[in-house]
Amino acid sequence: MRKKYGSPQGKTAAVPNPERRKDIGVSMLIDYVKSLGMGLEIVAIPKTAGAKRELLLQV
Repeated sequence: MRKKYGSPQGKTAAVPNPERRKDIGVSMLIDYVKSLGMGLEIVAIPKTAGAKRELLLQV
């Protein structure tokens, strides 16, 4: 993701790269996305047709 959005490696060097891990914590993901200069939204998507999506987290 860092390469895709052109973020310099030095800016994200202090934050471990979650793209290489299978299991990461939400706080690590938030730190990584912020280090890229981006925001993060976590949305719950219902399995029931027509049900409304619920925003769980916006950073």
